[in-house]
Amino acid sequence: PRNRGAGPRCRADHAEVPAAVTTTPRPFSPRRGLALLLVLASLVVSVTCAAVVVRVAATARAQRDVDRHTAWADDLARGVEPMIATWLNRDADAAVVPMEFDEPRVTVVDDEWEAGGVRHALRITAYDQCGMVRWSDARSGSALRQALPDAVRSLMDRAPVGGSITRGLDLLHRDDRSTGAIVFPQPPHLPPMAFSVAPDRAAAAGVASPGMAEMPWHSAVGANVATHAPDPPVVNVNTAPLPLLERAFRESRRGGLEMVIAARKAGVPATLSTPVRPPARVGSQRTSGLPDREGLVLATTSKAWSFRVDAEVGSTRRSWWLVFTRTDTTPWSLVQRLEVIE
Repeated sequence: PRNRGAGPRCRADHAEVPAAVTTTPRPFSPRRGLALLLVLASLVVSVTCAAVVVRVAATARAQRDVDRHTAWADDLARGVEPMIATWLNRDADAAVVPMEFDEPRVTVVDDEWEAGGVRHALRITAYDQCGMVRWSDARSGSALRQALPDAVRSLMDRAPVGGSITRGLDLLHRDDRSTGAIVFPQPPHLPPMAFSVAPDRAAAAGVASPGMAEMPWHSAVGANVATHAPDPPVVNVNTAPLPLLERAFRESRRGGLEMVIAARKAGVPATLSTPVRPPARVGSQRTSGLPDREGLVLATTSKAWSFRVDAEVGSTRRSWWLVFTRTDTTPWSLVQRLEVIE
């Protein structure tokens, strides 16, 4: 018989480990892949369409802003005539150009402000046409022509009279080839702005190709050559650049140049006892290369001023070139208005 009181019998407990579950991969269905591709294509098309709609809306909104700003800038630029008239009647006769300036220019207005959350700016620069060489003298053998920069004389020799170039806004070749763009001259407080030039204007300026990458820098002669100066030629001693001033005194055979320079350096208008003409010619001999007609007049005021007007609203700028003249018997009047295309 077995002894049941002999103590417990030991036995090991064994845990059963379930067998690993394995699955058999289902074969890839072509229909399922096609469905995924269609879903992906739909998403791409939807995102693309949404982006196009947003871009078109933004472009339309930006174009509306540009159109509105352009209209405002046009109104601003065209509304400056009263300002210019006030300056001509009140300040023009006392204008003095610093001796170091190479152009007879005076800043009339340089103002910026904000309206409706948009930046506005108005700049008006005056150029004394009686402080320049006349168009006809710049193209002739006049001694005053020698006061012009070499590049201006070269252009005047090549530019056709009555051609496609607007007189006073002609392109002028410069030696600076540091950039491959065409620039139009800005007032001294503005940087130059690049713009395209039509082939006929490029050819007239001596540029072989109208391609932007092949064009040297250009400027305009409106600040050097007068298009509406009186006849006989008048040189305003208070605005003319030094080379023209020296030529004018030499050709008029008049002293007093040092006093004029001293007055202008002091910022005050120089005075002359009376407008001075050169002495009469003897026989058929001409007076030191002056044009063969009534000679040069030295004066302290001007009879013709041109103005560059730049009106900016936001990123839009509109520019105009205006010329005002007067005579001994008639007041200042607008004789030319040209839009500056940049």
